[in-house]
Amino acid sequence: MLGIEVSTGALVSMVTDGGGRVGLFLEVTNDLLRKAPAVHLDETGARVAGSLHWVHVASTALLTLLDCHKRRATTAIDEIAVMAKMAGVAIHDGWKPYRTSDVVHGLSNAHHVRELEAIGAAAHQSWAKDMIDLLYEARDVVEKAKAAGKDHLSRSTIRRLRRTFDTLLAAGREVNPLAVDHKRHGLDNDAHNLLHRLESYADDVLRFTTNFAVGWSDNQAERDVRLVKLQQKISGSWRTLEGARTSCAIRSDISTMNKQGHDVLDGPRQLVRGQLRSPTGVGYTYRSAPASAHAAAREQLPTRNDEEPTAVGAPAVHHHAPGTRCRRLHRQGVRCWHATATSSRVDRRSSIGYGAAGIHG
Repeated sequence: MLGIEVSTGALVSMVTDGGGRVGLFLEVTNDLLRKAPAVHLDETGARVAGSLHWVHVASTALLTLLDCHKRRATTAIDEIAVMAKMAGVAIHDGWKPYRTSDVVHGLSNAHHVRELEAIGAAAHQSWAKDMIDLLYEARDVVEKAKAAGKDHLSRSTIRRLRRTFDTLLAAGREVNPLAVDHKRHGLDNDAHNLLHRLESYADDVLRFTTNFAVGWSDNQAERDVRLVKLQQKISGSWRTLEGARTSCAIRSDISTMNKQGHDVLDGPRQLVRGQLRSPTGVGYTYRSAPASAHAAAREQLPTRNDEEPTAVGAPAVHHHAPGTRCRRLHRQGVRCWHATATSSRVDRRSSIGYGAAGIHG
């Protein structure tokens, strides 16, 4: 845009440094997701170092956490560690490995509608069309209740929806009876599998009617992971797993800040300065990046005592060299971070301090 050529090595260095500095941001986001009332989950394939890897996403309307892993199933889900300690509802497409976590589940009805449309159109099964109508009707009922300021449906409405749901399942089972020899093919097998899932997890299918924090579909996660597919179309793949994880970390930061109404371009600028907004609006900087990343970062850290705030109405993050006095900044409510010359990490030495409280030792 400015007509200045930037070398590939410089871009790699910028991305690596930026990815290293969002570490604490990812920790805060992970913690907030665990406490969220509902979290959308999804995964998609991506080429990394010439082989298939998987990008996993956990997100809400205000938070996004992306990470890349060589494995798709339980190992990756456990290492990302959002589901293992979740307090809310996990919303997903019904993929079985998500069931290994002991949490409350909600199933994506957008996926059910697609499967029902295929069965209804190809196999001419009227129950499938009626089930689609019911799912959309239930969604509209919930949306109207929310618009009216309500936080739940009446018991009579929930009972009516569930009774109709069970009736349609029975109608579907009549035209798709259990096979004696357990051998099914094509649409017969698809219809049986869908019926089995709807019957076995009926509470999860209709979770959005009993808990307004739960979405009707998993479209939130699908939207958040969509740019990964766009990146794959443009670049083809990532060369290293480290590069893929760095890209996912930066994308998590940009997506979250965009959801929360911050200037998207301001995020990369803050990463270059060694600053970062957390999802709660308080500034943080990464505290355990590789030594090589912090060696470059310390060269860029401002040493003036008038560093601008990271967010309107939030404490600033002030970086300074060893020995710099910052009592005046603490009296103004500025959070300081001390980049030590002998350590491979930027140590968080203080929280918001006032007066003598929080002065670096």
